[in-house]
Amino acid sequence: MIKRKNRLFIVVIIIMQMFFLTGCSRKDDGKELKNKVDEEMKYLDSQIVGMINNLNNISYKNYLVLQQNKDESKDKTSNNQNNTSSEETSESSKSSSGEQSINGEENKITSNTFDVIPNSILDSSREPDWNVLKMDIEKLYSTWSTVMLDLYKLNIDNNDILQFTTILDSSTKEVENMNKQKSIKLLTNLYEYVPKYMSKYTENKDTQMVFDIKINVLNSYALLEEDKWDDMKNEIKTGEEKFIKFLNESEYSDKNINTDKMYVALKELQKSIELKDKNIYYIKYRNLLEEMNTI
Repeated sequence: MIKRKNRLFIVVIIIMQMFFLTGCSRKDDGKELKNKVDEEMKYLDSQIVGMINNLNNISYKNYLVLQQNKDESKDKTSNNQNNTSSEETSESSKSSSGEQSINGEENKITSNTFDVIPNSILDSSREPDWNVLKMDIEKLYSTWSTVMLDLYKLNIDNNDILQFTTILDSSTKEVENMNKQKSIKLLTNLYEYVPKYMSKYTENKDTQMVFDIKINVLNSYALLEEDKWDDMKNEIKTGEEKFIKFLNESEYSDKNINTDKMYVALKELQKSIELKDKNIYYIKYRNLLEEMNTI
């Protein structure tokens, strides 16, 4: 009888351990998925904001490397001085490094040179490189298909997920049509879903806060295309209110150099709107985004 009770006790202990281990495994899997989606949201942030910036040729880089192709010509007479074996070797190399003219009198060799030039907002053109933008937005589709499945696993609202796809399609259409103003507006609308998704699952409240404020910054950027300076001012004011509320309610209520620099950059952007100078706004806008990326 005692042995039977001991066996029963051991079985109960084993079953409890199995439930405990299974529960821990599920918690670990859930945390791992949330961490994965956090990284996916950061990727969407980088890609969407990058495209929005590219629509006005705004880059964080101080210098750009430009490639230039040059065609160099050689007279055939110089080649005739070589022996037969060197001519054969030359002919094989021509196919990879250059091309020979039809009359056989001249060889053309293409060489590449690279120029490093300063990347200045004041000097740069506001006309975007549409070919690059078309490639970037096309790549976003392959990423989104994976992100979408992970969001479903986290029980994110189906309508919010489908709405992202709808806006992405509309954004692609406007990029294809090379409509700058509508492209910026739609991509800004698309970005709004990044912090919205994060609010439903993440424990990384710092990143969510930055992304949420970035919505107001991007909205002001989009409104600049229509010269709606008063509306821009209201967007930045709303972003400032969100930021102050976050600081008062979080561990960042203590002094933190990154949040301090972000707040200063936000106030600087606010001042640039008073000047109603687009280039100064773009400079302050870029500086603010750089500070946001440090948090």
